[in-house]
Amino acid sequence: MLVLAILGTCALEGCGFHLRGTGGGAELPASLSEVRVVSATPLANDPLTVAVRAALAQSGGRVVSTPGVPAVVLMGEQTESRVASVSTATAKASGYLLLYSVSFKLDGPQPIAPQTIRLQRTYTFDPTQVLAREQQEQELLRDMRRDAAQQIVRRLARAAAAPTTPSAQ
Repeated sequence: MLVLAILGTCALEGCGFHLRGTGGGAELPASLSEVRVVSATPLANDPLTVAVRAALAQSGGRVVSTPGVPAVVLMGEQTESRVASVSTATAKASGYLLLYSVSFKLDGPQPIAPQTIRLQRTYTFDPTQVLAREQQEQELLRDMRRDAAQQIVRRLARAAAAPTTPSAQ
């Protein structure tokens, strides 16, 4: 049994699989070694801004506040909760769909046009546990922010590393 576990671990490691938060994220090119993060919200500890800063740092970037460096501009985020299923016995909602979207762009020498990342998660809950539903929704939202921040960094890395074609003259 131990041998199977070791072989499984080696196979996953060999194919590039990484557990969340253990590396394996995008590596930023030298042009994005220093970046600013500009948020549409005035809050200093905005959860999305904190998540993007952490994802950039994890990918080898250094978040600075100096002007003149490329700026990741977080243009806004939206969340929405919809009823996904209804219990036939009680005619009450038993499943929800949580929708999350965030828009961003990169200003600087190699600008990236505004892009939107959309994520969704479904979850079920027991109608007698209303407080648990709110807590579960907040945890899902936190995870979705972290996932969106990692996607932003991957898109930045891919776009900044892409070869630029010279303009036709």
